[in-house]
Amino acid sequence: MINSVIIQGNLGKPPERHGKIVTFSIANKYSVKKDGVYSDETSWIKIVVLYPKQADACEKFLDKGSQVVVDGELRIREHDGKYYTEIIANKIEFVSVKKQEQELF
Repeated sequence: MINSVIIQGNLGKPPERHGKIVTFSIANKYSVKKDGVYSDETSWIKIVVLYPKQADACEKFLDKGSQVVVDGELRIREHDGKYYTEIIANKIEFVSVKKQEQELF
């Protein structure tokens, strides 16, 4: 079976480290037509970065507002009776970074 997702969006806040993994959420906007009028909606998608070098790079270079393209696998998990949708990242392209240059080196 094929389970592949490619999504582009902006980080809502800086990445968070949880042991060896890093997570962050991206905003993805889309238009919805309701009663003949289009309006913008935003979906927040949680991204989980499992690969250590990739997680380190995300933590080092990404910040709130950074734009990324994520290629990964869709996962739906259950916790305490609630279902959560997240993308397990295979590849991440940094379209724009928001950290200042002096913070990077």
